[in-house]
Amino acid sequence: GMVMVSPEMNPTICSVFEAEIVLLFHATTFRRGFQVTVHVGNVRQTAVVEKIHAKDKLRTGEKAVVRFRFLKHPEYLKVQSSSIVTKYCGLFSVVQVSRILRPFT
Repeated sequence: GMVMVSPEMNPTICSVFEAEIVLLFHATTFRRGFQVTVHVGNVRQTAVVEKIHAKDKLRTGEKAVVRFRFLKHPEYLKVQSSSIVTKYCGLFSVVQVSRILRPFT
């Protein structure tokens, strides 16, 4: 999608970001390498889980900071923006972007 922003906002796009997630439901354990769909504002794109901080895997009801990498192209994200991450056999919610990594300007 496209966004209109003021140049004073110093907008950046990124291919890698970290978010705090709560695993609401997943049929199995959630681990590194999973592909999920990220919904943040106007962004709808598949991303791969690169890292789950302080854990190897997540189960239903657990929280963690997770590093995601977009598969197709960089996107415009803002720190503290909320999102939903989905996978065909699971649902994660109350996701908040906590850090932008490898930004493009």
